[in-house]
Parts: sequence; C-alpha cells; structure tokens
Amino acid sequence: MPGRSADREEGLSEVISAGCRAARDRISVDELRALIDDGQKLLILDVRPKEARMQHGIIPGAVPAHPDDIDPVVTTYSREQEIIVYCACPNEASAAVAAKHLKQAGFKKIRPLLGGIDAWVQAGQPVARVVPSVSTAAS
Repeated sequence: MPGRSADREEGLSEVISAGCRAARDRISVDELRALIDDGQKLLILDVRPKEARMQHGIIPGAVPAHPDDIDPVVTTYSREQEIIVYCACPNEASAAVAAKHLKQAGFKKIRPLLGGIDAWVQAGQPVARVVPSVSTAAS
C-alpha cells in the first residue's frame, strides 16, 4: 500500500513538530556543557532503550527515561525542574516525543539536545558507562 508509509511518516512528522514546539528550542552541546559547568540544576533524560545505554554509555548524570523507565521520572521530579532530553535518532525524534509527553504531564522547561548523544560524543564530551544491575546481569 503506497500511501500507508507516507501517512505514517506524515503522522510522525506531526508528532515530532508538536514535541519540538512543546519543548521550546533545542539546546546545543555547548549550551548544555556551559549549564553543567555553571552548576545549574538540570535533569538530563536519556530516552534511548536500555540496550543502547548499556552499549554506548550515557551523558554523565543522565537518568533513564525510555518509555519503559519514565514512571519514576514523572513521579519523582518537580514540574519546575529544567529538563534536557536526548536520544540517538535523526532530528531528535524520540526526544521530541518524550518532551511532548513530559509537557502533557505538567513539566514546563524541556529542551531536546540538538544532535543527541552523537553530537555530545562528537564534541569530545565525556560518556559514562552503565554498569549492569544485578537483575540485568542475571538475565
């Protein structure tokens, strides 16, 4: 069905656009680094699947926020907390979707990281390795 793929892409494009609007402007790696260096209180959310975090590492201090991990984030953090969301997909698609959902949950200050984890690594920024938990290691 030739139109089905185009419809799906158009729908995804609308979700990404809405997520980006909900997230305000994207933040660059340099801007994020400056906020971290200035001691700003940030919540950095990694929306990639656990396997990607385990294999490629995370931005130091980032909190897992893949849809499988998001409930503790929504119930633990203040709605006023500044949030930076990142992923590893083209145009920060997953980060934009996560930003939209966080906005709907009442969070106010959300920005996707421009270029995601790939831009962070390419800029020579540090990556923390994720150590498997006991339950992960036993599986």
